[in-house]
Amino acid sequence: QRFFSVKDYMREPRKFMASLESLFYADYSLAIKAGVHFTLCGGTICKLGTKKHHDAYLDRMDTLDLTGSFGMTELGHGSNVMGIETTATYDPVHKEFVIHSPVHEAGKAWIGGTAQHGKLCAVFAQLTVNGKWEGPHVFMVRIRDDNLQVCPGVRIVDHGP
Repeated sequence: QRFFSVKDYMREPRKFMASLESLFYADYSLAIKAGVHFTLCGGTICKLGTKKHHDAYLDRMDTLDLTGSFGMTELGHGSNVMGIETTATYDPVHKEFVIHSPVHEAGKAWIGGTAQHGKLCAVFAQLTVNGKWEGPHVFMVRIRDDNLQVCPGVRIVDHGP
């Protein structure tokens, strides 16, 4: 029996919020970490993802086998999503999106989980497909493997103690 599930974000939102809120009475820092994992990352998948994303991520997020983090805020732009500089360009040859932060100020910052133990990050980036800008979109980016080793092409630094 689980206290709550990331899927409750869609199925039973009142239960989800009450469960998350109750964590504040036990341990404030745990509640913040759970909020980032279950709400910001998991909730993004629940609301913006498709069945493919739900099947690939949500069960593993419930067991904490796949720990989530959130990458919207940039050093140079705060939470101004329209101003972010991180890009996502579709590569039709490899059938994948290439995520790139072109300058230091485009680095994702501040929200918990990434520097310590996050494995999956909901990354906001400006999407370009076939040379056409499509605006900001969210991409699920694997930032660490199951052994907590940083994935190739990912740079992670901690901004505090």
